[in-house]
Amino acid sequence: MTIHEPLTLLHSILPIVSIGFISLCSVLPEARAAESSSFAPIWIEKASVARQLELLQSICEPGQVIVRDGIPTCDSCPPYTTGGPAGLRITNTIKGNFTHHDTGELLVDASGCEPATTYGGGSILLEEGKNGWSRTLYLPGFRSNECVRFRTIRKTISLACNMSSVDQGIQRGKFKWLSLRDAKPIQHDLFEWYDNSQSNSRRLVSIFPHRFMKSDFNSDGRVDLRVTVRVRDETIPTKYPNFVGAMSAGHRFRKATSLQLMYLYDGSTLLLAPDSEATSEEINILLENTRDH
Repeated sequence: MTIHEPLTLLHSILPIVSIGFISLCSVLPEARAAESSSFAPIWIEKASVARQLELLQSICEPGQVIVRDGIPTCDSCPPYTTGGPAGLRITNTIKGNFTHHDTGELLVDASGCEPATTYGGGSILLEEGKNGWSRTLYLPGFRSNECVRFRTIRKTISLACNMSSVDQGIQRGKFKWLSLRDAKPIQHDLFEWYDNSQSNSRRLVSIFPHRFMKSDFNSDGRVDLRVTVRVRDETIPTKYPNFVGAMSAGHRFRKATSLQLMYLYDGSTLLLAPDSEATSEEINILLENTRDH
């Protein structure tokens, strides 16, 4: 069978200190909204200013839609959120039929509210009707700005989404499954990842999802997901003060290794393939050794 081209998330974890963390979005075209490219893994639809203003009418409280610094915003966080200092903004949207096969919907990734959640922000499900859009669900803390789409056997769309947080240069992330079938959200973790490259530590640790590939790997007629994880664990030599010092001096870092996780799709959810259980355990042990860092 044909193996479809993978999406490369990060060609190399080094050097990134000077340019900041390279997210999934930053290595993609601005949008991957063409239905003709059904195997393009990451589905991102950047909404225009006019589109954001339209959608915010169903997201903000009446009279709260404003444009601040050129960006459409809810002047204050809506009461169904836990609040926040900056007001709610739309990051991007994903179009699909998430709850029922015959329903036109948008999943809106929003930032600015929910500062107490691990990943900040949240996702808002809007349904299209005769009188425009209406809000039907809110998922606090679930970020849907970097997602892979899967069509279910019930002809709805489910998602596998990447989300992360940064604290003092240490980035921790999760790849999570989301089903909204029948408007009943079901979430579960697929894997965690970690990267401390921005912390300027003497120990460089990166366990990072580098590449996703969708294809029917077990030949059952359904598209599965293979994740390549780039792994690096290296201590900076004592002659250098820190990571940046070693980079500036031209230190040659060891080549990162790669591990692969296979997730098989049964038409309803993604499940770790039995052949990947040992690799998953290896990654979990590596992650456990970062808990105190």
